[in-house]
Amino acid sequence: MADSKGKKVYFIQGYEVNDEGTNKIEVEDSYKLGMNMFTIANWLEELVEAISGQEVKVIRNWTKDSEFIQGEKQVNDPRAIIMLGNTAAHKGWNLGLEVLKEAQEKYNCRIILYGIRQIPDLPESFEFYQQPKRELLMRLYSEADICLFPSIREGWGLTVTEAMAHKCAIVGNNTGVVLEICEDGKTALISESKTAEDLKNKLFKVIEDEKLMKKLQDNGYELAKKYAFSNQSKLFEEYLLSLVK
Repeated sequence: MADSKGKKVYFIQGYEVNDEGTNKIEVEDSYKLGMNMFTIANWLEELVEAISGQEVKVIRNWTKDSEFIQGEKQVNDPRAIIMLGNTAAHKGWNLGLEVLKEAQEKYNCRIILYGIRQIPDLPESFEFYQQPKRELLMRLYSEADICLFPSIREGWGLTVTEAMAHKCAIVGNNTGVVLEICEDGKTALISESKTAEDLKNKLFKVIEDEKLMKKLQDNGYELAKKYAFSNQSKLFEEYLLSLVK
């Protein structure tokens, strides 16, 4: 690629190989085009560098400063749990749905789901919001006590940091943002096995232990502030400027 055409920058947010693996060659060949590449997670940095043979920059995803919770965080009894409604296999939909059904049956939890497409055959007692406006989504986060993150494989998972910014306690699988920045027992309860049983046990523990829930909420909020736009955007700007000096 000619320098006269400007600097080429490739923003990689995930290993975008589909569940069947039919596009693996095309995805990995795109890493070999000689562009300046940056990504959002250390595991992606290592993967892309191994395939491409060139250096990759890591700049974390961010949350808007204006979308952090304002005022005190309410505590709900029974608890309210929010989860992304995405039926893609790597998002752990079936896993998460199983756990949420058991949580509602045992504790009468309020279940809040949101997503791009309406999902058929949900329990009538579950709330589902299709493509909610940002203002509504932020309100739903603020109304929830806990965010369940059942993904099996994830590039990052903005759900987690958005929920942390609204003081939701995180319970999730060890992938994406949870793998990258969270500490088990401090900023999240983390399932290493990624099984329904383990995820359920951890969720139930947070539901039952208000002191633990508040600890995860407060520590998660402080962690999320590190990834506010005002912090991360500076790194992004510095990176782009470094390419044209």
